Amino acid sequence: MAVLSDNDGVVYDTVDDALAALEHAHSRRLVHRDIKPENLLVGPDGRVKVTDFGLALALPRGRLFGGATSRSGTPQFAAPEQLVGGQVDFRTDFYSLGAVAYFALLGRPPFEGRTVDAIARGHIQRAGLAKRIKTKPGDLRVDALGKRYDLVLISAICHMLGPQENRDLFRRAFQALAPGGRIAVRDFILNPAKTGPRGAALFSLNMLVGTANGASYSQREYTAWLREAGFTDVNRIRLADPGSQLMLGTRPAR
Repeated sequence: MAVLSDNDGVVYDTVDDALAALEHAHSRRLVHRDIKPENLLVGPDGRVKVTDFGLALALPRGRLFGGATSRSGTPQFAAPEQLVGGQVDFRTDFYSLGAVAYFALLGRPPFEGRTVDAIARGHIQRAGLAKRIKTKPGDLRVDALGKRYDLVLISAICHMLGPQENRDLFRRAFQALAPGGRIAVRDFILNPAKTGPRGAALFSLNMLVGTANGASYSQREYTAWLREAGFTDVNRIRLADPGSQLMLGTRPAR
């Protein structure tokens, strides 16, 4: 175990000031999503200011989590849910600030590596799951996904892609499944008029600003794309969290 020391209290004071700034941002339902050393500026008086809210996500009122966009943050300081494109909340910033404190004390981030894949493997190994979870580096927009899987889960991905990109992704997912395998798509799902639920509609606006082609989509659109890719038994499972709706489909056994 590494022995940490902070004899003059500089790291403690830096983290304390950063926590106060994050408390202010979180009270306004903003998740920073990119806390790292470069975004903590120390003034002449020693006070810390948190800067660069370019990746910040505003959580809709009444919701504890925010849907993910593309993988956000700086890999060496990003929380695990950011590395895999999962949902974020205020704890995401606390994890990153903890990683910054670790870096300040030891001179290196807690998980070293220059790529998302390398850092994700570090998290997997630290959790003792290396025999159960394997990573496959690549570009989800163009690369083959593998072969003969029983299940392909596409979680919080479709909203950062355009319609044609999602069609292509579903086709590659179909090819990656064994006969009888299933696809599960987890994301926001809009009503037929694409005016609600409110959180999904607001998140679609966020994607308009933050991505090249992304948006929230309706059940009708997901159903059409899955059927075009060859899936049958396409259906929706309604969950309590509007950001965790599921669309399911099956690759025919023959």
